[in-house]
Amino acid sequence: MNAHAVRLEAELRRRGVLTAREAADTLRVSQPTYDMTPMRYRPDIEGRLPDQPLAPPPPPPEALPFWTRAVVMAEGFWSRVAGTPLVSPAFRRIAERNANVVAALRR
Repeated sequence: MNAHAVRLEAELRRRGVLTAREAADTLRVSQPTYDMTPMRYRPDIEGRLPDQPLAPPPPPPEALPFWTRAVVMAEGFWSRVAGTPLVSPAFRRIAERNANVVAALRR
């Protein structure tokens, strides 16, 4: 792995977002974010879902080559969550809003 990829992976790990590896100019996700999403959206003590809008920070300069692909993957994730009957209607609305936020990052 080249120095750029090492720095990118370190930054993504530091942010707790995902672990990515550069291979043949391709972003490869080697760990899911399964433990990050549930904590952000855990119900409060009264069972209500938080209504915190997703607000991803801007990427560090070394991540820009992968930003578009990462945004496409994130949009796909939130769109799939928004379309599945396996989660509550309230969380599907959150997922749909997050998909829209992420889609706006491509512009």
